[in-house]
Amino acid sequence: VLEESFAVRTPQRLFHAPSLMGDAAPPSGGLRLTCGNAFSAVWSPGDSRIVLFGDDSLGQLAAEARVPQPVVCELPEPVAHLSCGPDFAVALSEGGRLYAWGNNSDFQLGVGTRNPAFSPTCVQTVAPDFDDLEQTHFFWDNVNDLRSSHAEFRPLRVRSVACGWSHVVALCD
Repeated sequence: VLEESFAVRTPQRLFHAPSLMGDAAPPSGGLRLTCGNAFSAVWSPGDSRIVLFGDDSLGQLAAEARVPQPVVCELPEPVAHLSCGPDFAVALSEGGRLYAWGNNSDFQLGVGTRNPAFSPTCVQTVAPDFDDLEQTHFFWDNVNDLRSSHAEFRPLRVRSVACGWSHVVALCD
């Protein structure tokens, strides 16, 4: 437990992640940690549960109610990778789908609005079915414009994801 302030200089034990994740032992992949600006996440490859803790002012903890203790968020499928931006997060499922939550002021979640997402939201990962590869570069917030001008879209399987300050980069098939 943190004693006087959040900015302590010595490591402190905040909680025991495996006990928050339930009685079952974590999968053989072990636990992973990733951090945003003022929130962090503990997860295990192959498990659908993510333990989030820290600031929840913009939905970073994927909880409808702002809570001061760690939150266990469960995705509909096992997590392969998790990346945090300063105040948002994106999880890549083992099935190649993206789930995003938190701040969305710059459309960084790719869900079509600027509203924050207070729970994991599945991101549509599609691309226009162009023959010319130079025409396939677009941003998630342009998908609706592309849909109106191009009828053919193909789903993309995401292989890797990373968050920047106010953007997300995904490598797709």
